[in-house]
Parts: sequence; structure tokens; C-alpha cells
Amino acid sequence: MPLFAITGPDATPAAAHGALAALVEPWRRSSLGASSQAVALVVRLPTRPVDHQLAVLAAFAESRRVLDARPWVRLVWRVDAAGLAAWRAGAARDGLVDGLHLSGGACAALTDVPRPTLPFGVPAHDAEEVGQRLGCAPDWVWISPVRPTPSKAAAAPLSPARLEQLRSRLGRRAVGLGGVDASTLPGLCAAGLGRYAACRAVSTDPRALVSALAACLHPR
Repeated sequence: MPLFAITGPDATPAAAHGALAALVEPWRRSSLGASSQAVALVVRLPTRPVDHQLAVLAAFAESRRVLDARPWVRLVWRVDAAGLAAWRAGAARDGLVDGLHLSGGACAALTDVPRPTLPFGVPAHDAEEVGQRLGCAPDWVWISPVRPTPSKAAAAPLSPARLEQLRSRLGRRAVGLGGVDASTLPGLCAAGLGRYAACRAVSTDPRALVSALAACLHPR
């Protein structure tokens, strides 16, 4: 999955269909869709109750069915420790989600319980955190911020040398997060990153984001 498209914090079941359609249509028409690559849609609602998060996930799953977009969309649930406990207790089972993205706290909880049976990822911001997170054997690691971003205005983006260090250590598991949009993708692609996570660009201009990603990964 070359792109992790993160929902905004105000995602609702009612808005799920329009949001998914705006992303899926340009994706399936691009070289990414033509080559059967899938986008990971990450439902991240950390301040909402688990029941609300599950309702949003169910709405996206239904929209994926209606849009016949299963080949191109994987649903990922971003969980904190409470969400991970709910998933282990049976929430979001029966094929509702295809993967989990763990918060730092949820990743720490894996020291006491088995790792999830679904593909899962974790966040990291520096070499020390990468080392800690690799201990739970994730399938992907979001490293951030790779570019300046309003959501982390006080955090300096990773320097080219630090980004290369983390990318080399993680290999295909590295996913760049923070300031990823159509204007920054060419530079990030040139830096060797092949997988990205985006939030703001997904809601503001998904068509431009998908077009830029396709141009980077499948240059003509």
C-alpha cells in the first residue's frame, strides 16, 4: 500500500460515502489502480468513543461495497490502548477492518499481550522510537514529520540525513507522514521514500494527491 489516507478527526458515518468516492475514483483511474495497488484508508478518531469509531468504519465498509472498491481500498483502524482492547474483545471482527494502526500507548501494551493477527503499523519520530517500535514487529512504521505541517507546527521536520537513516533501517516498512501533499511528494520520492501517509491533502484535494503519487511511483 503506497498511500495511507487518514480521515479527519470529525469523520462521521454520513460523510463516509462522499469522502471515499472522492478518493477511490481518481485512484482506480490512475496507474496505481491499473497496477492493482491499494490505498489504506485509516480511520483515526482518537477523541471519539469506540462505538462511534466502529460506526464510521462500518459506513466506510458499506461505501466500499457500494463503490465496488474492495480491490483498491483496505480499511485500517487507528487504535489506542482502549481500542486495541476492544478489538481483542471482538470489536471490528468479521472482516470489518483489514489492518490496525497502533498508537504509541497501544504499541507499548503489546509487551504484555500477543501481537495482532492483522497487519498493523506503529508511529515513530526518531531513531530511539524506531528501535523501540521494531520490538513489536510491525508491518509498517509511520515516521514523522517528514515535511513542515500545521498539525506539528512546533516540531522540526526530519533532516535529509535523519530521514535517510530511518528509511534505510526500516526499508519497505517506512511510511513518511507530515506535510505530505501533491507539492511535497516529488521531493520525498526523490529522497527514496516509496510509501506515504496523508491527512489534510486527502480531504482538500485527493485528486491532486493521487495524481502526484502516481507520477512519482510510475513515471512515464
